[in-house]
Amino acid sequence: MTFSSYARAFRCHSRTVIRGHVVKACRSVRGALSELLVLALYKEVSLSSTEYVLREKVTVAKKLLKYTDDPISEIYTWLIFRDQSQFLKVFKQYTGMTPKQFKSREAMTAL
Repeated sequence: MTFSSYARAFRCHSRTVIRGHVVKACRSVRGALSELLVLALYKEVSLSSTEYVLREKVTVAKKLLKYTDDPISEIYTWLIFRDQSQFLKVFKQYTGMTPKQFKSREAMTAL
């Protein structure tokens, strides 16, 4: 069974699920994310489910940092990171900079 067929079973378009809505999709099926679904996800995007979710969380964090004035403490809490230290580590791992550096860089490019 492919990830696309799971998406159809849960009445989601597979592109919607794959493009940034995995966390929402997982919540909507309330624990139905089985081992087969995780394997299908890995096969389609070549990432573990953890890596994929972290990457998507960083994508959302970048948008929040760029377009809102929300403090980092609200952003990492909203994105369900354990604490600010974990958020900073993951954000830097995926972007090469801290959230503060990212926000400063985005502010400079907006001018």
